[in-house]
Amino acid sequence: MAENSMMSLSISKDMLTPVIEQQVKAMMIEILGGKELIVDDIITKILHQKVDKDGKPSTWQGDKQTYFDWLLVNELTKAVKELIHEEITSQSGKIRKQIKKAVQTEKGANTIAQALLDGLGETVKSSWRSSFKIELHQTNND
Repeated sequence: MAENSMMSLSISKDMLTPVIEQQVKAMMIEILGGKELIVDDIITKILHQKVDKDGKPSTWQGDKQTYFDWLLVNELTKAVKELIHEEITSQSGKIRKQIKKAVQTEKGANTIAQALLDGLGETVKSSWRSSFKIELHQTNND
């Protein structure tokens, strides 16, 4: 992958939702032996059920997300995380070199130190019970 390249994919939810709903309905109709009306009603209710942040059915009025939306976001998030992890893993040598190069300049060291402090500050601010451990080891270059 070329340096500084980025990939973007945009698919409209309005375009994707009916296609997936029809595929799920067709599969369930086949499994249940052609009971189209029952399957159509059940699938529609399941996919449009309001759910909480964990995808569990909810009657709380603050939960406006449907099961379909939750499932779509959840699966896309997993896929994106996996792709990012793969990319970072495959580029770890280049990333390591760039970090080492940045740390060796005063501006780079200051930027990294500030990012670390900002991250620690946000962690402490957003959690009831925060713990962190920083270890600095000096290497002997004999």
